[in-house]
Amino acid sequence: NYPNATFVKDSSLLLKRECDILIPAARENVITEKKPKLSRWTSYEKVSISITDSDIDLAIADILKRYGEWKDVTRKSQKDDQVVIDFVGSINNEEFEGNSAKDFKLVLGSNSMIPGFEDNLVGKKSGDSFSFTTKFPDDYFKSDLAEKNANFLIKVNKVQEKQNASINEELYKSLAMEEVKNEQDFKAEIENRMQQEVKQQEDSLTRESIYDLLLEVNKFTAPSSVVNEQATLMRKDSLMRM
Repeated sequence: NYPNATFVKDSSLLLKRECDILIPAARENVITEKKPKLSRWTSYEKVSISITDSDIDLAIADILKRYGEWKDVTRKSQKDDQVVIDFVGSINNEEFEGNSAKDFKLVLGSNSMIPGFEDNLVGKKSGDSFSFTTKFPDDYFKSDLAEKNANFLIKVNKVQEKQNASINEELYKSLAMEEVKNEQDFKAEIENRMQQEVKQQEDSLTRESIYDLLLEVNKFTAPSSVVNEQATLMRKDSLMRM
C-alpha cells in the first residue's frame, strides 16, 4: 500500500525459551491437542515496515482525490475526465438489450465499457453529437452480442474533471476526524492511522511466518474451527470488495 515503505525481515533465532512468548497465538489458535516442536536453531521472520514522509503525502493526495467533486469544463474531454452522455446502440439497425441510456456517467480510462467505446469519447466537447462503430469482444458475457459490430449514436451532455477536495472541516467530518482542527492535526491523524494499519500488517506477516515455521516442523491438521473461521473471514472480505 505504501510504495516508499521499507520492509525489513529479521531472521532471528527462535530459542525454546522464547516459544511461550512468541507463539502463544499460534499454539492457542492452531494447535489444541499437541505442543509444537521447535529446535533451538529454528528461525522465523519478523517483519518491520517503515513509513516515509512521501508515503504520507501520497496517502493525503489519494484522499483529496477520492473525496473530490466533478466540475463541468468547456474544454475537450481527455483521459480521467468524466463525461455525461446519452447513447443508443444498434446491431444491423436493430436495438439490443441494454443498448441505450440517458445522462450516463462514464470516466474515460476506466475501461468499464466495451473496447473502443471510451476511446471514441476522448477529444469531445459538451454538446457534441456523433456516431461510431466498435466490436463486442469475443468473450463478451452475453454470447448473442459477442464478436458483433455495433453502431452507437452519442450526445455529450457534459465534460467534467475531478477537482480535489480541500483540507477543511467538511473533509474532517467525512473522515470521522472529530478531534482534528487544522491541517497539521489532519496530517498527524493520517500518519497515526497509517501506523495502525502498518502495525496490523507487520503482525499479520510475522504471524504468517511463524505459522509457516510451525507447519514446516510439525505435521498436523488444522482444527475445523480455525478452517471455518478463516472461511468466514474470506467470505466477508469478498463481499466488501463487491
